[in-house]
Amino acid sequence: MTQRFLTFLSVLTLLIAYSLPLSHALANEVSQTTSSSKTTPEQAFMQGIGCLKQDNIECATMAHLSIPSNLIYAKVLEASIAAKQKNIERVFQLLLPVSASQALQKEDVLPQAVYATHQLLAEAFASEGNAAESLVHFNQADIFLATHLTTMQDSYAENQMALTHMLAALNSENLLQIRGDSEDSNAQGWVDLVISSQQLVTNPVSIEQWRKAYPDHPASLQTIESLSQQQLAQTAQAHAHIGKIALLL
Repeated sequence: MTQRFLTFLSVLTLLIAYSLPLSHALANEVSQTTSSSKTTPEQAFMQGIGCLKQDNIECATMAHLSIPSNLIYAKVLEASIAAKQKNIERVFQLLLPVSASQALQKEDVLPQAVYATHQLLAEAFASEGNAAESLVHFNQADIFLATHLTTMQDSYAENQMALTHMLAALNSENLLQIRGDSEDSNAQGWVDLVISSQQLVTNPVSIEQWRKAYPDHPASLQTIESLSQQQLAQTAQAHAHIGKIALLL
C-alpha cells in the first residue's frame, strides 16, 4: 500500500513539473494574442469616423467608448457624433478648449483629428450665423491640409469648397464687413474671391483681377472654377425667373 502511494506521488510530481511550464506558455500566448488584438485609440478614432461617414452613430459610439476619455481622439470623435445629432452646443464644449490648447500641434496627433477639429468648429460657427469665426477655422484647416496633401488631398478640396460655399451664401454687406475685420491676408483673399465671382456677369475679368491681387493665394484652380460656374449658374437662374408682364387691350 505504502509503495503504491509513493508511486502515485512520484507520478503526480512529474505531472505538475511538466504542466507548470505548459500552463505558463499557454498564458503567455493568450496574453500576447489579447494584446495584439487590442484596438489603439488612433484605430478606434478612425473606425468611428468611418462609421459616421456611413451615418452609423451606434457604431461610432461603440468606437468612442473604447477610447480613454482624456485623449483628444475621444473628444473629437464625440464632437463628430454630436454634430451628426445637431448638438452644436456640445461641439463647442468639446472642441473650443482643444482648439485653444497646444494639443493639435503635437506631431503624433493624427492629421484626420486635427482637420476634423477645425472642420467641425467651422461648420458649427456657420450654423450659428457667425461667418467670421467660421472663416477662421476653415482657413486654419486649409493651411493645415496644405502640409498634408499626399494623404488628405480629397479633404483639402472639400474644405475649400465648403469655405467658398459658406461665404457665397452671404450678402455683399456681410462679406465686406468680414473682410474689413480680418487681418489675415488669406482670409481676405477668400472673401475677395467670392466677391469677384459675384461680379463675373458685369465684369468678366473680375477673377483675373483677383488673381493679380492675390498671386500666392492657396485657392486651387478647381475651387475657383467651381465657384465661378456656381455664381454664373445662379445668376442665369435668377434671370430666368424674371417674367414679362404684358398689358392686353
